[in-house]
Amino acid sequence: MDSFVANGEFPTRSELMRAALHAFLRSRTLPTASSPVVDEQGLIEVPVRLRPEEYAVFETYSRHVANGRPVQDILAEIVRRGEMELKVAEMVARARATVRDAVESRAQVGALRESGQDLERRGVVGR
Repeated sequence: MDSFVANGEFPTRSELMRAALHAFLRSRTLPTASSPVVDEQGLIEVPVRLRPEEYAVFETYSRHVANGRPVQDILAEIVRRGEMELKVAEMVARARATVRDAVESRAQVGALRESGQDLERRGVVGR
């Protein structure tokens, strides 16, 4: 552990331990994550938590406006329409790109810090 800190790969032993624990937990949970079940219609059922009064509104809508269609079909339609209108997929892609950019920026900052520490060790610059 000390060699990782001495080489500048991690600023402290506790940072090294955090990174190792995070990598271990990620490696243990990713393979066990199950993929959702797809039914014969090619759909994935997703539980939705609603307050009783919210469900009552959708149930009333189902009876009086949607010709008795099941509430889950009405909710799925609302989600699909909202996805198209709000372009949720675009927002998710943008958010993922932002995260990727942040990871790259952190890597660049780490490389610069390491380069600076290397220059200090050589005596080229000092604090």
